[in-house]
Amino acid sequence: MRYFDETPLCVQHSYYPKNLCESLSKDDLLANNFDFLESGCNKTIVHRVDSVMPAVAAEMEQQQLGITRTDPVLKIVAVSSTADGEVVEYSEDILRSDILRITVVTQDFADRHVVEETALADS
Repeated sequence: MRYFDETPLCVQHSYYPKNLCESLSKDDLLANNFDFLESGCNKTIVHRVDSVMPAVAAEMEQQQLGITRTDPVLKIVAVSSTADGEVVEYSEDILRSDILRITVVTQDFADRHVVEETALADS
């Protein structure tokens, strides 16, 4: 979950290969995904494909986000891989489209600023 001023913005579902890391803790999963993969698993993401689409939040996601079935959401499905093509993360994120915007910045991936989620209240 991601919040802005205690308002729920995004439900994140991230999946990793079972054999990715020897020791994986709950704290690791709460850390920044890129930092965790690099420092904890010795994997550097160099390629990521994000697909953004309109969606309907599942009942549990509606409850977590404080929305109804008729409230529009955006779904981002992402696949991240290493230089040798090894897929190290698959994620599905559900974002409230009423208070978030998506900004896509194309630049050197090493800077880690590919997709930025910003609360509209910030603008």
